Formats: sequence, C-alpha cells, structure tokens
Amino acid sequence: MERWTIWHLVLAVLHTIAGVYVLWGLHDGIMKTEQPVYWTQGVADVSKNEFHVHLKKNHLFSISPIAIHAIISLGTAVSHILASVFYKCKKDGVKNKRPNRLRWAEYSITATAITLSGYISVGQGDIFILVIVTIMGFLLQACGYLMEKLATEKGQSWRFLVVGSFVELAIVRQAQPLYASWPCFGCPNHHLHQRPSP
Repeated sequence: MERWTIWHLVLAVLHTIAGVYVLWGLHDGIMKTEQPVYWTQGVADVSKNEFHVHLKKNHLFSISPIAIHAIISLGTAVSHILASVFYKCKKDGVKNKRPNRLRWAEYSITATAITLSGYISVGQGDIFILVIVTIMGFLLQACGYLMEKLATEKGQSWRFLVVGSFVELAIVRQAQPLYASWPCFGCPNHHLHQRPSP
C-alpha cells in the first residue's frame, strides 16, 4: 500500500470519528439547534373589502446545522475511501488526474451543503431559496471543474472564473442581509432579542 493511499484512509477514519461523535455525542445540542424548513404560500385576504396577501409558512421538516456538518464529515470520509480505491497507483498512491472528477463531485455536495448550513443557521428556511442556493452551489463547482480542465489551454479558463465569481457573488449577496441582521437581533431560533441602545 502506497503512502498517499494510507493518508486517504487515515483521513477517512478521522472524518468518520468526527461525524459519528457529533451525531451521537452531541445529540442534545443538535435537537436544540434545529431550524424549520418550510415552503411559502401566498394567501389572499379580502375579509375587510380590501385585498391583502400574506405569506403562509407550511412546515416541511426541521434540521440542525450541526447535523449537516456531521453528515458532511461522513460524506468526506466516503470520498477519501473511494479515492484510495479508484485513484491508487504504484508510484504515487493517488492518481493525480486533472480534473479529478471524484474530488469535484465531492466538492459539489459538501461545499453546497456547508453553504446551506450557513443559510439555515441564520434562520433562512424557505425551501425555494434553499433549492436555488443548491443549484448555484452545483454551478459554482462546475465552473471550478471546467477551469481545472482548461487550465493548460491558454485563454480558455478565464470565462469560467468570471461566471463562477458572479455565481459566488449571488450566493453571498443573497445571504448578506441575513448575516447582517444576526448580531442585531441575536439568535434567530424562534426568539428575536434586539440589542439595547448604546
């Protein structure tokens, strides 16, 4: 067994230990940090001879950002195991092929899940927004994959850098109002506590 194959297996064990510990050892913390995920429905109100529309939140499920990170850790462990099997070779222990499809597939899942965790942790539970963020996360990693694929061809990868930058900007800009309001109102999990005036 080659050196890089051993490192992949060691990292797989570490990620597995971390994921299992968080899921089982921090179970109470996970339950306390669960956030609702819902889909919004426009409801018209004409009861007072006026037309008003408000958004009704229809609960789907609840999930904790802590649990998401634990699952990401377990998924990363699986990725290291697959890398040690599929990309091993006698010389390096890992077949350093560019672009590495397994690595980019893992990034598209884990990086996108971490982004979703950030949204959920600040109280964004609208399933429509989370789906859009997921699609943009996959698109962002696809841009990275294509940049690496075209890295040896002069003047070809820059366009995907531009597209990826705009996608990343859209992801961050969409979350910015949520993160900006978090320190002002405290934890968004059911109770909003406004800071006292200085």
